[in-house]
Amino acid sequence: MSARQAISPINSSIPSAVWKPLSEASGVIPRYGGVIIHDCWASYLSYDQCGHGLCGSHLLRELTFVIDSNDYAWAANMKRLLQETCSRKPAPLSPNANRSA
Repeated sequence: MSARQAISPINSSIPSAVWKPLSEASGVIPRYGGVIIHDCWASYLSYDQCGHGLCGSHLLRELTFVIDSNDYAWAANMKRLLQETCSRKPAPLSPNANRSA
């Protein structure tokens, strides 16, 4: 099981106000050196040893709020781009993609 798989179920069931102290106590995120995908909660950004990516679902939710409250065209365009990009399936790898010449 990867650290991401281990973190996801825990993170979804614990209120954010207690997540960082618990994650530090468990030692999972402080020792993790990969990329964590999250909702841009400020506490996550304090972990400098790993990379950060923003969760697409959270980005869509934030863009929906910006569109509904301000009717900004850039937010509607970004939301559409994100949705279109996520709906595309990657091209299959050729059977020889991992072989060196």
